[in-house]
Amino acid sequence: MITGLLLQTIIIFLFHLNLIKGTSDKVDWTWSKQEDWKGSCNTGKKQSPLDFPDNFNYDQSAYMTINSASFSKISYKLSVYQNYLFQAELKNSGSITVVKNGVKYKYVAENMSFHIDSEHSFNGKKSDIEIQFIHKKDVDFLTTQGVSEDPDKLNQYLIFALRYNIDKVAKPNADLENFNFGTVGPTSASIDLSKFIPIGKPFYHYEGSSTSPDCLENVNWVVPQEVGTISQTQYDALNKWISGVIQEKNVRAAKPLNGRKLYYQLNNIKEEVVVDEIVVSYYKSKLTKEEKEEYDVSI
Repeated sequence: MITGLLLQTIIIFLFHLNLIKGTSDKVDWTWSKQEDWKGSCNTGKKQSPLDFPDNFNYDQSAYMTINSASFSKISYKLSVYQNYLFQAELKNSGSITVVKNGVKYKYVAENMSFHIDSEHSFNGKKSDIEIQFIHKKDVDFLTTQGVSEDPDKLNQYLIFALRYNIDKVAKPNADLENFNFGTVGPTSASIDLSKFIPIGKPFYHYEGSSTSPDCLENVNWVVPQEVGTISQTQYDALNKWISGVIQEKNVRAAKPLNGRKLYYQLNNIKEEVVVDEIVVSYYKSKLTKEEKEEYDVSI
């Protein structure tokens, strides 16, 4: 009697264990059927990605500027989340500070996600890949700045959308060379994350959402104007990794602007970057005296 009861208990336990596991592993969306995505994906008004048109009145005020970045050369772990999100886990790797609308924020690096093609486009033209460098807001940092209420509290993430095109004759991109695409799990290779921050370079900014379900509208997007290059070999390695798991491109279609402002930050000039305790500070030579003074006031 005891043995039978024990066996029954074990069977019920295993049944519920598999049920729970099945629920957590279940994927109820695909890249090919984006019209079926849940959450805010098909109802939100601040969705991402966007297409940046040529004929648009971009706000060029110093609404958001990169203030400083602090990263270490670290190892990383490639992972595929629920067979649809291709990532490099980067926790405890460093942080970046920005000034938005006069308030200084700190964002901590979380991961990178890889997409073929690019999700963001310019005048309808996509790039060959997009790497999204994802950071989460450090809410405790605001307290140290004397900010009692966050005026940008809805936006909890800062994501850099880094675009690259294939250059068939160029050498492999040195910044991407240590990414062993397709080798899932921890790696001993190290990467310098500061190379992926648009230091002293123009960028676009807007408020939007994540680009996979539930498409939460809590993201400050930064899209550098510059498009990097990768070799054909590097592109093939990334493409092989992704296409070996899914038979579709992991790219969300561009979404309507819905009256949002688009910012073009040209004077992202003065920068302090900390990499392995080395500090680099500089001004961009093209700035006029008045522009330098304006930027100094903004930080």
